[in-house]
Amino acid sequence: MLDLCLTIPSGRIAFNAVHRRQAKVSTDDPVSVNRFSPPENFNLALLTLELEFVKKGKDEQVDAVLLSQQIRKKFSNQVSAASLSLS
Repeated sequence: MLDLCLTIPSGRIAFNAVHRRQAKVSTDDPVSVNRFSPPENFNLALLTLELEFVKKGKDEQVDAVLLSQQIRKKFSNQVSAASLSLS
C-alpha cells in the first residue's frame, strides 16, 4: 500500500530523476496511468541475483536460506521485469 504524501497534489504523481529518465518524461509532462491489479496467485516465479560485498577483500559467508527468505519477504508484493536492476 502506498503512503499518502501531502506535498503531492491530488491527481498528480511524482517521479524522481531515474523514473523520469526511464519513462522518458519531464517535469509537468502529462502521463496516463492505470491501476494494475495482479491476478490471484501472482507470485514470484524466478529471481536471479548477483551479489557484491560493499567492503572488498573480506571473506564472509552468506546464509543462502536466510537471504532467500529475507528477499522473498521484501519483494513479495512487488511486480518486476526481467531487465530490472536494483542498487
